[in-house]
Amino acid sequence: MSKEFLNKIRQFRHKADRRPLEVYRNSCADISYRIADRTPCSTGHLLGSWAPSTPSRSRYNFEGGPSAWRKGVKDKGVASSNRARAMRDLGSRIDTITISLAKENPYYFTNSVSYAMQAEYDGWEVTDAQYMVLRSKQEWQAIVNRFVKEVAARG
Repeated sequence: MSKEFLNKIRQFRHKADRRPLEVYRNSCADISYRIADRTPCSTGHLLGSWAPSTPSRSRYNFEGGPSAWRKGVKDKGVASSNRARAMRDLGSRIDTITISLAKENPYYFTNSVSYAMQAEYDGWEVTDAQYMVLRSKQEWQAIVNRFVKEVAARG
């Protein structure tokens, strides 16, 4: 076999290996950001405590800031500041983990805060259930399909 032919085979193999991995990494990052964006924020503790991890589940405890709730009214400035701080911390962790994923790695996005299930399914007196994970899970196939198209378009 000629060197040129062998190089073409290597290039094809590299592209065939890279494409699914790129789709997997981007899809994991995207769904993580969707869940985070839908997570309610008062102190930032729940939002900042999402833990992207591989190869096994992880816990992360984000301290958070002052409560945005005062006498039943949400202080949007405090909530916004806490959200921004939590997202900076979480975003760097999502990016670090997802960029390092290998195709054989499972990806976990977990939250061990005691009231995470209440935020997901029940809510509180002043807020409804958020369904941040459920709604994002329902979008999984569309997320993957979008990245398949993007990767294929780039060649």
